[in-house]
Amino acid sequence: MDNEHKEKDIKKTISFKLKSLGDLLRLVVSSNQKSAHIFYFEKDGKHIYGTSNVIPAYYDLQGLPIFIWCEHESEPKGAFIYYKPMGEEEWMFKDGIDTQHIHVPVIHLDGAVSILDLDF
Repeated sequence: MDNEHKEKDIKKTISFKLKSLGDLLRLVVSSNQKSAHIFYFEKDGKHIYGTSNVIPAYYDLQGLPIFIWCEHESEPKGAFIYYKPMGEEEWMFKDGIDTQHIHVPVIHLDGAVSILDLDF
């Protein structure tokens, strides 16, 4: 960030809290983005999973940045979350990928990003 743009000048992102990691996975997988991913970090002892997006042309703004997140009881137990939407929905953490599941990479952040406004 250059000297002209101080952190205090950047507005915080709008955040939406979901009830579960399953809800977040359904959202990420249904978005059909080839670069779908989930961020993970800890804040105040809580395990936070989330994804970012932009609502384009939001009223008079060029776009509205959003962060959609949830709390989960533990840290990731693998580098990917496998998701199986067919039949009975299920998901699990894994370290590799296969062709029988949808896999979403989990990206570990080094703490909460300062532009996020998360209400616990």
